[in-house]
Amino acid sequence: PDPKKATEEDHDRWSDYEALKKELTSSLKKHQSSPPGSIVDLYLSPSSTLHASSAEGSLRPLPLNSPFSLDASSSSTFTARLLPPGPAPLLSATLQLVTDCGAHGTHVACISAGEDGVCPKALVESYRVGDQRLGSMETTRSIAMALSHLTGDVVNMSYGEAVSTVGAGYLMPIIDSMINKHNRIFLSSAGNSGPALCTVGAPGGGFSRHVISVGAWYDGEMSETLYSHLPSGSSGTYTWSSTGPCLDGSAGVDVIAPGGAFTGVPGWCLTKGKMMNGTSMSCPNAAGGVCLLVAMCKSEGIQYTPERVRKAIYNTCRRQPGLTILEQGWGMIDVERAWEWIKDAKDVWTE
Repeated sequence: PDPKKATEEDHDRWSDYEALKKELTSSLKKHQSSPPGSIVDLYLSPSSTLHASSAEGSLRPLPLNSPFSLDASSSSTFTARLLPPGPAPLLSATLQLVTDCGAHGTHVACISAGEDGVCPKALVESYRVGDQRLGSMETTRSIAMALSHLTGDVVNMSYGEAVSTVGAGYLMPIIDSMINKHNRIFLSSAGNSGPALCTVGAPGGGFSRHVISVGAWYDGEMSETLYSHLPSGSSGTYTWSSTGPCLDGSAGVDVIAPGGAFTGVPGWCLTKGKMMNGTSMSCPNAAGGVCLLVAMCKSEGIQYTPERVRKAIYNTCRRQPGLTILEQGWGMIDVERAWEWIKDAKDVWTE
């Protein structure tokens, strides 16, 4: 608060907040070193009051605004944020806890930026948009709130579903503004509703032409490694990878990328990795490639825009034999060729 306008009660609330923040930080550090699957720092009392233990003792009780449970059978991966006191009704410090809905988000992030990911040096911003009450399905409000906090250069969204009207809705102007005004490159999974025509979902090809919609592809090596198939040398899009066109006539799928991976998952899964497949996996594969392009542009001092990066990707994709444009769009993303295109076109780029 403004020191000139602060009352004695304001100073007391902020002193209390600073003490809570210090003890909570100590408690969370201790939790990070505890075995996966055990909750030792936070527990809910029968009176709906959250307590946290720390090396210095116990935090004072924090009243909850709504019922919340966290025990030894719950996911032990969570994020805690202590909000400072503010105007009514948040007159006291507020503790927010966000837990995992599942392993999907971590798996996706590891494909893009894990130690063995496409762009291992990338800094990851993680936003939970899934609602546990809806089976982890996203909501319009949660997506809008996440987009309003973004600060990164590349956005991967391995979420989506079918839409009845193309290019309409509350989120479309928000996403378009984020891309065109704030210089962020947005990629989205095309969907897992194929192989029928017109099965591409939103916010990929069925939402905005500025979003890169990614389909799922496999080859013989992936089939042998991930699925223990006999050597065949075959390749193509997965049978369930969504196919265009969109209801407005656009192709629907812009590019394709590998749609399966064995990579990291949260610690509470009690395993170092899992195999998952879907356009949820192909999208971060392509997003990792885009991160590499953005990083190289920055290192070389090359000015870029989302539109220019999309042009570079689309013009250098490798068409895969036996697939239609509705299945693969421009083809398989090729980062090396896209980078060469960017360097050659940097002095003559036009939108």
